[in-house]
Amino acid sequence: MDATTPAEGVSVTISGAALKAAGAQKADNSDIEDSGLPDNIQKLLKMIRDVKKQIAEKQQQLQQVLTNSSLSPEQAKAQASALQGEISSLTASLITLNASLAKAMKDMSSDDALKAASLAAK
Repeated sequence: MDATTPAEGVSVTISGAALKAAGAQKADNSDIEDSGLPDNIQKLLKMIRDVKKQIAEKQQQLQQVLTNSSLSPEQAKAQASALQGEISSLTASLITLNASLAKAMKDMSSDDALKAASLAAK
């Protein structure tokens, strides 16, 4: 290949479902982005929402495993145990994020702290 030959690139195609999901996530966080809160607080709030969403998804999966009669008792126990471990890990992350948010809110005005707390509760 000489200097005049352009390098081949990588073509990436994003599915419609991925674009829709990305748009939904942006819409989910639009209240955070429009809050006027500092970037570090917005980042923490988005991370808190993401972890809460993951916990809800894992809890739903756990419920499905517990009600799935096609699984053997051993399979159900193994899958439930794995999901409970993931939920525990996510819950620990959520606790850490909430502590970080509380620490970051100490220097904020009472109005901004109230706004951040309200957004974190959603």
